[in-house]
Amino acid sequence: MSETGPSSKALSDAVREAVTLVLHELRLYEPDSYGWLNAEDVDPEYVGHAMNQTDSLAFRVLDAHIEALQSRGVKVPVLEEWQKYLIRSGGDFEGLMKAARWAIGLAIFNERAAPSTQFEVNEMFHLHLISAMMTLGAASDRIRDLFIAANFRTTRKKYENGSWLEKARSDYATPFAEAASVSIADRWAAESQAKLPIMAVEIFRFRRLRNAVVHDLATEDGRRSDRIANDPPPTP
Repeated sequence: MSETGPSSKALSDAVREAVTLVLHELRLYEPDSYGWLNAEDVDPEYVGHAMNQTDSLAFRVLDAHIEALQSRGVKVPVLEEWQKYLIRSGGDFEGLMKAARWAIGLAIFNERAAPSTQFEVNEMFHLHLISAMMTLGAASDRIRDLFIAANFRTTRKKYENGSWLEKARSDYATPFAEAASVSIADRWAAESQAKLPIMAVEIFRFRRLRNAVVHDLATEDGRRSDRIANDPPPTP
């Protein structure tokens, strides 16, 4: 601690520790913490997430590169366009979800530290809330891209160049509904598959709600100024 107060790093570390406590209180853990009942057993509700942590295409490619560096004559597999798109979308999704988690924690931490009142708005709370919602919106786009690549072996742009059962493939829920229409023999996979259209509709509904909230928060100063201009407080 310096004569003028804590260093920037000390303050940053203190905020990080406090936000981590808030997130743990809300049971919002690191994304990789989900998918497991314990150290060995997969959580059936998150089996896909657990599989991605242990046997993703990105890990396979990385292992191949490491093996090629260590052993002469080993060839690194040449990825198709959809495979590159899958790896990139998956990485984007993971990074965005981690960022959204921290933004949520920072928003709640700031609101608890200095709650907004009728006369004073906690701008740091609004800032991190907007950040969390925008990041979650972007994450919902990336998980859709990942799903398209994994199921249809193509990129989003190519997939959306067409329709399915007269439904535009550019609609958010269409790829999930299209994938769910394919018959699967495995009972567990079929049950998971049947949930896709419902979940996609819910995700899209949340996207629209988040967009509305972000717009309201970002334009609050403008609306306040408009109220002052058009309906000023009465003068004594």
